Amino acid sequence: MPDKLGIGIDGGGTKTKVLVKKSLTGDVLFEKKYPSTNYNNIGVDGLEQVLKTIYTELAEKFGKEQLVNASLAMGAAGIDRPQDAAVYREALKIGGFDCSFEVFNDAYIALIGGNGGRNGALLITGTGSIAIGISSEGKEVRTGGWGYMTSDDGSGYKLGIKAVSAIMDHYDGIIEHTSLTDRVLNYYGINSPEDFMDLIYIDKDFSIDKIAAIAPIVQEEAERGDAAALDILNREIERLVAMITALSKKMKTGEFRLCLAGSLMLKSDIYLRLFKESMNRSLPGIEICKPLDEPAYGALIIALGREE
Repeated sequence: MPDKLGIGIDGGGTKTKVLVKKSLTGDVLFEKKYPSTNYNNIGVDGLEQVLKTIYTELAEKFGKEQLVNASLAMGAAGIDRPQDAAVYREALKIGGFDCSFEVFNDAYIALIGGNGGRNGALLITGTGSIAIGISSEGKEVRTGGWGYMTSDDGSGYKLGIKAVSAIMDHYDGIIEHTSLTDRVLNYYGINSPEDFMDLIYIDKDFSIDKIAAIAPIVQEEAERGDAAALDILNREIERLVAMITALSKKMKTGEFRLCLAGSLMLKSDIYLRLFKESMNRSLPGIEICKPLDEPAYGALIIALGREE
């Protein structure tokens, strides 16, 4: 059907992007950002409310009849298990979407957008981290992405919380001076490392995102030569390389395109450089690339039936 709309939704941890086209080569008909749709953070009610807002605005733009015949693909940070997918499918229905739709983990649509189809692998390093790939048998495999308490190596959260640990070590005299102390205390507006106890253990508004927010400071101080900051980066990169090594084994190949996503790697020269150097030593057959396109476009590829 030539007039069939394709709707791609990228439901990230902090924002949701909606992209609508009739063909991959056609004009963008609708593009807008909305609040997060990660139900682990905002609850099912919050998820349903955001999806209702999206549906209402799409209906106003295109009319309900066109939406009925549309094809929708959504990737969301909260979809890790079959029961999560069921929550999102139900939320889409409650939100008003009665067209055909599919839901996926946000890493999957990022892989498709980043590699231009269902191939290769993807490493996301943002607030959290995950690696996902397509095996030689066409099977989706992954490493990481199990949350900040048990996983998320090399992520913004891990860099941030280890920076706080280094500051406390400096305060206790366990390590030598680190420039992280002045930078991070100033960032949070606190006077002493002891104040972290109130922030981390008592302040209910002190979220994972607020810890991850100081990751760029760690990268900047490592670039300036701070030993503690550089040690944090190197240790986390070791873990990221271990993730990709495990992913390579699951993919049953040591040669593939690895697309990088997430601001932590793409916006830091030192983090990207150290990662590439370590990868070249351990897995020289892997081509490290920047994404061809954004996750929302990956969802659109699926919605329009051009995934393969």
